[in-house]
Amino acid sequence: MISRAKAPAALFLGIVLSSRFGVAQPELSPLQRPSRPMIEAAQQHYLTGTRFFEEGQWDASLVEFTASFQLSGERDLLFNISWTHEKAGRAREALEYAERYLVACRGTEDEERATKRVAFLKAKYGDPANGAASTVQA
Repeated sequence: MISRAKAPAALFLGIVLSSRFGVAQPELSPLQRPSRPMIEAAQQHYLTGTRFFEEGQWDASLVEFTASFQLSGERDLLFNISWTHEKAGRAREALEYAERYLVACRGTEDEERATKRVAFLKAKYGDPANGAASTVQA
């Protein structure tokens, strides 16, 4: 289990994945929904990514979280990818994925959380679009 202090995004996603995987997303047609094998594979990639995250292996964690996202389309993985890029010292990529997460959350209960994530990253590291610094001291 991941502690909140160590990886709040991964902990949050673990709860989300266990409750959302297997539940059809209403905005997708039946042909667009991930199949059971895809969901199971996505869960395994997520668990492996979480383990790598706990170990501080950011690049390996990113590979696994990205694979999970590609298989499942679960928007909360974008939050985890953003968090992992930030931990790896890549503020520009962290902001990019936070903004993707915000777009995916429009009109949902997670929109406020996504908005806060984008604002946090811009305040902490600057906005790369405005020529601000884009690297993190990890």
